[in-house]
Amino acid sequence: MPCKTCGNKLIYIDDDPNCPTCEQLSVVPYNDSIVIADFLIKKIGILFFNAIKNAKKRQILANVFWAREKQIRNFTRKHSLLKITRLVSCNLLLRRLIQFNGFLEKEDINEGKIEDVIEIYEALVAWEENKIGLKSENFIMLKFKKYDLSNLERLRFDDIQVCPNEDYNRILKTMAKHNVMPEKKAQEKMEEWSKIQIPPSKPGSNRSKTSKETIIRFYDLISEFYIAFFRNHLYTEAFGFPDKKKIVIDPMDLKIFATSYPISDGLSYREFHDFRAELILKFGGKFKRFLDNFVLSENNLSVIPLFLQLDNIVFISQSYCQFFSYVLHAVLNKGLFDDETEKRSRKFEAEIVKGKFLQLGAKKYHPPKNIKNKMEIDGIAIFGSITYVIEVKGWGVRRLIEEKTSKTILLRDIKNSVDGLKYNDVTKTTKRKGPSLPKKIQWIDRNRKRFMIPDSSHLQGILILSEESPISEYKNCLIQYIENLDLTQ
Repeated sequence: MPCKTCGNKLIYIDDDPNCPTCEQLSVVPYNDSIVIADFLIKKIGILFFNAIKNAKKRQILANVFWAREKQIRNFTRKHSLLKITRLVSCNLLLRRLIQFNGFLEKEDINEGKIEDVIEIYEALVAWEENKIGLKSENFIMLKFKKYDLSNLERLRFDDIQVCPNEDYNRILKTMAKHNVMPEKKAQEKMEEWSKIQIPPSKPGSNRSKTSKETIIRFYDLISEFYIAFFRNHLYTEAFGFPDKKKIVIDPMDLKIFATSYPISDGLSYREFHDFRAELILKFGGKFKRFLDNFVLSENNLSVIPLFLQLDNIVFISQSYCQFFSYVLHAVLNKGLFDDETEKRSRKFEAEIVKGKFLQLGAKKYHPPKNIKNKMEIDGIAIFGSITYVIEVKGWGVRRLIEEKTSKTILLRDIKNSVDGLKYNDVTKTTKRKGPSLPKKIQWIDRNRKRFMIPDSSHLQGILILSEESPISEYKNCLIQYIENLDLTQ
């Protein structure tokens, strides 16, 4: 909620809400903040290169690839936290370093040293994320000392601080619903799970034989991965968003092929001609498409980096391949994933919303099946002096949720839900879907006796969402997130 005194957006400093206006905080202007972010990204990049320039390129790449595989093994075997920023950093290192040819090739780099390399790169990635947040106006930058844009070399990292605002707090709440959250809060949730002996979901099953079965059984898990991996364009660069028009390999076959290689205590690999022969045996004429889509090499950069080819050796990441195959089920079989989302949305409409209103004291609740009309009303909750005419929207996970365009799309969809409209992503047009929420209220007003609504009861339209909304009202209709439903406002 905005500041109650001045109405401006709040920002969060160490999770505490603050008003930059009332508290007279020194906010860096938008354009300056982008310039400063670019400077710091470049500065960390130079520090990073100086730390690795003497190393052997192929050793760095192989060790980063192995570090990524170990991280996923710990996640799937030990139910450990999955630090997505580290995973992103590993993938970006693989993608970016394989293109770089400025190594002096003097020093060996071992498994222990690679952790320092990844840690430095995480700092770079953090600032790239800060820049995305600043550009999307989800973050602001505070200054503690004066700066000179023409002489930023004198600027220290602790002279400024990047803070999320309440718009980003809304995004965090939506992601938290899918178990994507800052490390401290994730650790607290893991501790809660351990107390009640409910382990977090993890991939791995031999019982699902088709994409449909996998999507149904692991819908929540797939949603978690989807929103975590494709939350902004930097993450999409890291993981590689699949183009379903180009990928012809079934995710189930991909998982079976990758996990057919025995897992040892070290990184698995095959000589390229053997790996190619095994691909041909498994996929026949599709083997070339497999290489083009999933094997990262100096000559094949625009891929989903599941395998890594260095010279004549192909490194294999069994656990990461199995892990990522769950996301591929949702992307390559979007129709099946959307069907499951729709099914769960109907459950959201019929059960969850009804339960919430009854919990808040509704004297009578009419679900859709009791209304039976062409007005497509999702529910009526009668409290006495006020009656809520309910519209419900339970959208699935969104890609690029941290980008400014996502907020624009969410606002459009919220307003369309109230107006009875629907946007077609293919034709890029908006068409009438059904009656608007104000029209539904008028219809209910004419049919009060049918639903036993007292004449004195005020009719209030309300749109209930499965995610946080950037607005609280539209055309006199309330807009509320189901988890924070508050009828006292």
